[in-house]
This record gives sequence, structure tokens and C-alpha cells, in this order.
Amino acid sequence: MVPEGNSRDKNADLVKEFLARSGIDYTMYDCEGSWKGLCEKSMLFELDGSSREVAEAIAQFIKDANVQEAVMIQEIPVNSRLV
Repeated sequence: MVPEGNSRDKNADLVKEFLARSGIDYTMYDCEGSWKGLCEKSMLFELDGSSREVAEAIAQFIKDANVQEAVMIQEIPVNSRLV
């Protein structure tokens, strides 16, 4: 199925610039999802070592910048290390 909506490209560069200016390390994934039955392209940001408060502030920034009804936050415990 070809995605119908497109939240992925809405202000993607603005969001990446915001994260970089904030000194937040992240990985961005292009993905597809569904919102209220509408398939759409999406962005997923994995934030490295950010607090819940920081993640919520970033989600609010994305929500406002993209004029979105909602932005999902998932908190998944993980242990990562650089080698």
C-alpha cells in the first residue's frame, strides 16, 4: 500500500536542526505507520540518554512544528554502549 499521508517530510530538517542545536544525540528512522486508518510516512527518533522531560519537550516541538494532533513517545529500557 502506498502511504497516503506524509508526516515524515513535514519540517524534518527543522526537527533535526533543533535536536542538533540542543546537543541531543539521536538516530532517525524513516518508517510508515497509520493514524486513524490513514497510512502515512513517519519519522522515528531514537534519543540517546535523554530524560523523559526532554523527550516530551521534543515531541511537543515536533507536534507544534508539524501541526499534528498527536506525537507518540515510547520509553523502552535499553542498555547501550559504544565499543
